[in-house]
Formats: sequence, C-alpha cells, structure tokens
Amino acid sequence: MNAPEEKIESLANRIAREHREVRQAIEGVQRVLLKASQKELAAELCSELVRPLTAFRDHLRLHFEFEEDGGIMERAGEISEGTKRKCEELVAQHRDFLARADELVEATESLAASNSPVPAGVIARIDQLFTSLFQHEHEENVLFQHLVYEDLGGGD
Repeated sequence: MNAPEEKIESLANRIAREHREVRQAIEGVQRVLLKASQKELAAELCSELVRPLTAFRDHLRLHFEFEEDGGIMERAGEISEGTKRKCEELVAQHRDFLARADELVEATESLAASNSPVPAGVIARIDQLFTSLFQHEHEENVLFQHLVYEDLGGGD
C-alpha cells in the first residue's frame, strides 16, 4: 500500500471510530431516556440526563472539529464542485447540530436545577436530533466512500 492509500485508510478508520464513539454517547443518553419513560419522566432523571447529554455534545463538537479541521471535508471538497457543495452543506449541519445540542444541554441543566421532570417535548427534541444525526452520518459515509474511490484512482 502506498502512502496516500495508507493516509486514506487511516482517515477512514478514524472516522469510523469517531462515528462509533458518537453512537456510544447517544446510547448513554438513550439509557437515561429509557429510565425516564419507565418512571414517568421523574424529576431526578432530569439531573441524570445532564451528564450524558453534555458528554454527547462535547464529543460531537470534537468529532466535528476533527472532520473539519482534520482536512477531510476540505479534501473531499476538492474533488468536484458538487462534492464541495455537499461538504459545505454537511459542515453547515454541524453548526445546526451543535446549536441544538447546546440548547438541549441548557434546557436539561435548567430543569435539573429547578428539580423539574423531563418534559416530553425535550425528549422529542433529543430524539429528533439523534434521528437527524444518523441521517447526517449516512450522508458523510457516502461522501467519504466517494472520496476514497476518487483518491485511489477508481473514478474517471
């Protein structure tokens, strides 16, 4: 394997690992939400939700920084104008996801401080964020597969 192929393989492995770690952070939040649904959204569970939700948000921020500052989005954007537009769209989604995660952390911190239960609306917004994030991850995977294909000379 030559150096560019090794670099691409290393990036692909890192991205796959990062995506697994984001999913693990999501699972931490989902475990608390499952408890909440079983205990009718008890107030004490709101304080339990703050830590995994904050960990998720912080990990997501680091993951997006890696994708953006690690050069993978920039490199993918160099393939074609269409790929560049897709990279810009995905990076814009990063900002939206982080803003939504920040809002949810702030909401749960506020609810926990007032010893309030987790409102169904907050749970729905968390679920919507995760659903959107899974779709985003799928779109990134398609883009990165295209990048690997083009970088390895498979494309025309």
